[in-house]
Amino acid sequence: MERRELVLAFRELIESATKTSTDKLYRAVPLEEHPFGLTMSEFGKPWSRWGLQFIGHPRVTDIASMRKEAVKILIGPIGDYDKQCLRLRVILAEADEARKDEHFVFYEMANASTSIMCGGCTDFSGTGGSGKISMDALFAILADFYKIQIETVIIPYAVTCPAIWAIEQAIADYRRG
Repeated sequence: MERRELVLAFRELIESATKTSTDKLYRAVPLEEHPFGLTMSEFGKPWSRWGLQFIGHPRVTDIASMRKEAVKILIGPIGDYDKQCLRLRVILAEADEARKDEHFVFYEMANASTSIMCGGCTDFSGTGGSGKISMDALFAILADFYKIQIETVIIPYAVTCPAIWAIEQAIADYRRG
């Protein structure tokens, strides 16, 4: 199978797997800096020309929107399957100071031209837990396909609340214009 055919088949597979009847694609909101204070660069260069885009809302599970944006990344400039051009990161942000095993889960995906992040997932609740299962599966497939590692970062509770507030504020400011 030629590379172009492989790229098209992969695109079709991802698009069909992520189609839902409740798609409600929120606009991507640009973030000027990483809300958790993490680096936005790899291999000595920025993640992307456009910075980090947040998809959805940090407290609302909207996996369909993240998947749609992920498809745009996957069919874009990394069609040559260069593993250096794709980065996957899972952020486990402590949700409770007393319960260190409960996290709000954020997912980041980046290539040379685009970086996206979504939240709304948890490792302790129903809807948020379902979103985590879905995103974990997507990241596992991508990591296996591109032969890359998924970076996992644990964020302390003291950083979690201000970070979520910063994302919510960026969304509110963006919507106000």
